[in-house]
Amino acid sequence: MTFKSKTFAMFCALSLLPAMSHADELADALTKYKLGAYQSMTEILEQYKAPADKLATKYYFLGIGHNRQQNYEKAALAFNQAVKFKSSAQDIWYEYGQAAYANNDLRLALAAFKKSASVNYKLSESTYYTAHISQILEDYQGAKDAYAKLIALPDTDQSLLQAARFQLGEVLLSMAESRDDASRLVKTYVLPQLIQAKDVNGQSDLATEIDSRIKEVRVRYGLDPNRLVNGRILPEKRWEIDFNQEINYDNNITLATDVPTSQATQKESYIFDSTFNAKYLASFKNKYLLEPSIRLNNKKHAESSEATVFQNDSYDMTFGGVFKVEHKMKDQPATFAIGLNHKYIARDRLQQKSKIFYARSTTFSLAETLRLNSFGDTTLRFKYKDYNAYTENLNNTTMTFAADQIIILPNGTLFIAVINADFISVEQERDSTNAFLFRVDHLRPNFISDFTLSAGLGITLLDTKEQSITRGTEKTLNPSIKLIKKLSNDLSMQITYDFTKNTSDDETRFAYTKHVTGLRFRIKF
Repeated sequence: MTFKSKTFAMFCALSLLPAMSHADELADALTKYKLGAYQSMTEILEQYKAPADKLATKYYFLGIGHNRQQNYEKAALAFNQAVKFKSSAQDIWYEYGQAAYANNDLRLALAAFKKSASVNYKLSESTYYTAHISQILEDYQGAKDAYAKLIALPDTDQSLLQAARFQLGEVLLSMAESRDDASRLVKTYVLPQLIQAKDVNGQSDLATEIDSRIKEVRVRYGLDPNRLVNGRILPEKRWEIDFNQEINYDNNITLATDVPTSQATQKESYIFDSTFNAKYLASFKNKYLLEPSIRLNNKKHAESSEATVFQNDSYDMTFGGVFKVEHKMKDQPATFAIGLNHKYIARDRLQQKSKIFYARSTTFSLAETLRLNSFGDTTLRFKYKDYNAYTENLNNTTMTFAADQIIILPNGTLFIAVINADFISVEQERDSTNAFLFRVDHLRPNFISDFTLSAGLGITLLDTKEQSITRGTEKTLNPSIKLIKKLSNDLSMQITYDFTKNTSDDETRFAYTKHVTGLRFRIKF
């Protein structure tokens, strides 16, 4: 080979070295990218002297690398160059939008995500960002249109769909706030959208946030179905069903009556007392409440050999309802209530271990609950009961006037003071009486090991009227104590003790002392 030919060959080889070196650099950078070594990739690309046809590729991958390292300012600059050199990467506008959004360059991010959506790259996510950024920029119409488009997409992920419906509700709220008929718009458009958002997945963390927002919006615009016109709050759960089972030990069974007069048998027995309660609360116009209810009770004495004991076995059924009008008095919440119930009573009155009709009664009541002082609510009551028994001699009517005062202390301790007067007129006038009850109950939460203490003392004065010559004014002392523990959300228990001492001038027939201890379980459904 001549000298000239050797020189030409060497020149050709050297001229190929930069191209081979550039190709190796790009290949090395792409290898780092595949391995997730983004820092190494960006370092290589920063030094890479790309030929004109590789500039778009260089800046695209440089932007990706900086994005993955959260160097968003450098990423945005790189993507800008990649776009300038006409990068054809499908995801470039989405990645560019992410970088611009992170840099708080919202208008640039909005434009990028719109272009990403236009090429159908991550259509749901790109559309969500378009809507969200429009919302931030207070372009509510644009945000509304974008959220609506996203919701209409058939393949939108459930979590994204829930977020989109939630934010659409927020956009509609922002649009409604500037209108004179905001309350109507919120009720017609905003709340239904928020409720739909919650229903997409009621178990998600976002659903909890949406539920709180729904309550907040309802309160702000006076649309909370649980907030009454006087500010009182109704429970979320409108129906209440519970079953109570009591096991009591009574060391001196008294003959069952439905008036204060009673006689002791000097007999003891365990008593099994079962009660089923159900009621429902309906609200109308956030002012009127209707609460129908049913109560079923069965009482069984374990002592079955003593007729004077098991004749008290009974069952009763009570059906009724209360109509309430919520209002304000002296700018404080108040409630006016009208009640009516009917009760059917069956007892083993023939001492044949068979419960048959004993009596039925109808009770009409009026009550007003209001705030007369700073301690708590005061309730004034009037009741009229018409009692019809199996024999006319036991027929009676009772007129009741009562008042109770709730006293709430700062530490959560509760006192309830009650004054009650019953004026009982019996068919046989000599059995008519007037009874006056004075009672105070004390409730202390977390008294001992999560037990709530309920302690009370009642004093009853019984005016025996025509029998006062032999009986005088009878006095009943009735202290009681309960320890209540919540075992679960639906189950609670009570340990109870009641002491009763009745004094009478007729000591043989009407004076007695008794102790009742018991255990009660209550389950809510």
